[in-house]
Amino acid sequence: MKNQIIIAYSTNRDERFQKEFNKHLKKSCGCDVEIIAYQNNSGESLTHVYNNIWSKLSFECIEKSIFVFCHHDIKFKSNGWGKNLLNIFNTSDADIIGVAGTDQFYPHATWWLDAQQQFNQKDLWGKVWHTDGKREWPTNFTTPNKKCAKIQPVKVVDGVCLAFNPSTCLDFDDDFEGFHYYEISFCHRNLIEGRKIYVTETIPLVHESGGKLSEEWEANRQQFIKKYLK
Repeated sequence: MKNQIIIAYSTNRDERFQKEFNKHLKKSCGCDVEIIAYQNNSGESLTHVYNNIWSKLSFECIEKSIFVFCHHDIKFKSNGWGKNLLNIFNTSDADIIGVAGTDQFYPHATWWLDAQQQFNQKDLWGKVWHTDGKREWPTNFTTPNKKCAKIQPVKVVDGVCLAFNPSTCLDFDDDFEGFHYYEISFCHRNLIEGRKIYVTETIPLVHESGGKLSEEWEANRQQFIKKYLK
């Protein structure tokens, strides 16, 4: 039975920001929580950061905890989301839970695109709010003609907020450098080993960044295809 949430994030922001963000995380979580802020001024790869955090936690801590590895530019829209998350893990077969993902994962390895590499929501699930600092708007991955279950089976989830059971999951693939495909490789290698991955819409959050595709993103996509899909 899991009874604690460990929230970890990588950031290059200052101590004042971290203090305010940690305060928000602790207040909104609503259960026993430990927060780990990893000061990452050198741009260390997220796979390395997350594995480093994981490796330094005791066996006892891992056995009683659910990990939530998240971006530093999010805000949770509800209180008690941590208690809700613990309940989901404790009453289901979930190993990994995210707030957006897909139940089909095609050979081009871009999770939000269909087989023809078009944005087509028939395979997508979840909801994430975005903000420009003045207003908020929802990005609905679940189309209006579908209903997302409390936990919806998927094959990969986005890394904006990645919750998982460290007692059952494999670690992050250190072959991936930078800030892209850390979550895709994590989900895929765990899926291959039979771990169960879900999206939930019961943990609403706001993300300040819409994300962008870069040369690093494309290089990691090609690396993922070569390593896992060929």
